[in-house]
Amino acid sequence: MRKLLLLVALVAFSTILSADSSAPSHHCVKPKPYDLVEDLEELDNYKASVEKFKECIQAFVDEQNGAIRKHEKAANSAIREWNHFTKYN
Repeated sequence: MRKLLLLVALVAFSTILSADSSAPSHHCVKPKPYDLVEDLEELDNYKASVEKFKECIQAFVDEQNGAIRKHEKAANSAIREWNHFTKYN
């Protein structure tokens, strides 16, 4: 029993360590900063690109948070299954 728990802990730890290497990243286009605004149209275009970048980042964050919730749910389900198994076997 202890060997199994140790094995599970080692697998989980190694998964955590390798998580950064396979972590998704956003593909949002960051607006180029400007020095001086020549006219209002240029300023409006810049503001629009900043807003588009913000919305893209927010969509990425929302997607990642959704994935976190799914993974937590799956992990908690596995824990409940394990606890039920060990309680009655």
